[in-house]
Amino acid sequence: MTASLSVVIPVYNERAEDLETTLGALSDALLGSPWRDPEVVIVDDGSEPPIDAPDVAGVRVRVLTQANQGRFHARLAGIEAATGDYVLLLDARVTLEPSGMSWVAGRVAAGDQAWNGHCLMANPESAFARFWNVLTHASFADYLDQPRTTSFSLEDYDRFPKGTGHFLAPRSWLLEAAAVFDSHYDDLRFSSDDTHMLRAIAGRDRIHISPHFASWYRNREALGPFLRHAVHRGTTFYDGFFRPGTRFFPVAAASFPASAVGVSLALARPRAALGAVAGLSVLGAGFARHRGRPREEAAAFGALLVPFSTALSIGIWRGAWLAASVRRRA
Repeated sequence: MTASLSVVIPVYNERAEDLETTLGALSDALLGSPWRDPEVVIVDDGSEPPIDAPDVAGVRVRVLTQANQGRFHARLAGIEAATGDYVLLLDARVTLEPSGMSWVAGRVAAGDQAWNGHCLMANPESAFARFWNVLTHASFADYLDQPRTTSFSLEDYDRFPKGTGHFLAPRSWLLEAAAVFDSHYDDLRFSSDDTHMLRAIAGRDRIHISPHFASWYRNREALGPFLRHAVHRGTTFYDGFFRPGTRFFPVAAASFPASAVGVSLALARPRAALGAVAGLSVLGAGFARHRGRPREEAAAFGALLVPFSTALSIGIWRGAWLAASVRRRA
């Protein structure tokens, strides 16, 4: 294969062991693969303390440092600094499946240019991973009910799992997608960096996905980080999907009256609110079982549904405030 490869990894206060695990799996996946002259560009987005340049067997590594600007700017800095024909965007919490890079190289050589990773939970026995399994399978059943090698375009974009945590495309395509990046917010630390970029790429060519190009995501395994992440996800969800015509626009819009009713009930009738929480938990578990999920996943989904939904709604309200601030200044 004549195409060269750069791997761009944005890092912000990630645990050293997570980055080491990611880089070790990356080295295993690249060694013996046909990619020419692979390099790794790590972008330290203002970590405290700054990260040191790690060693990766058989791969050149560069570390770029910048003040904290968020994942979009960190990834963009890495893409701009990359020298490869193709760029693999990879998060520090993602572990590549060993044979995936060799497999996808053959598909790229055959003309399939853009690839989203098939991402699984690294610790499927945890309650948090079980919760995410229910939510993602319900959201993207078209693919996850029958994982296979396939592709999607703008027409069915919102029906497939996607993200820049594990994504491969020509460097020129990623630069073009970044150039037309369209966020509701001025501060792009809160933006939906992957949704906007990948939507632009899906508008020019099909994005492919396959279980053969797989990875594992190491989820946050404590309630506090899980809820903080849910708040952030709510803010990026508003940015990515509070747009008429997107599949999840009704969900984003409905969150405002639903959360307002929930707060009003909690303040006016606390006991009734507790009963409503219990009822929603039972309904959530029943929904998961109806979707064919195992009992353990259904129980985790029911237990975490209300705290997750509350944190997500806070994030969505924050997104609305950030967007309104931009409009007021304009």
